[in-house]
Amino acid sequence: MASNRVTLHESEKDQNGLPIPCIHLDDHVNDVAMKRYAYCEGISLLEEAGATRVFQSPALPVSHNMGN
Repeated sequence: MASNRVTLHESEKDQNGLPIPCIHLDDHVNDVAMKRYAYCEGISLLEEAGATRVFQSPALPVSHNMGN
């Protein structure tokens, strides 16, 4: 999405004294749909493999699909 960006923090620095990156990421409607689909498919696969209990955890606030 056009609003997704990486900026540098104004005051926080890393161990080398450089500004740390700040990642701003808004999910697109399709991102949300793909995550929901992946959860459902994952649960189905685990149950087919014999899982009797499946626990879902909240998605991490990161993404690997950040390219153009």
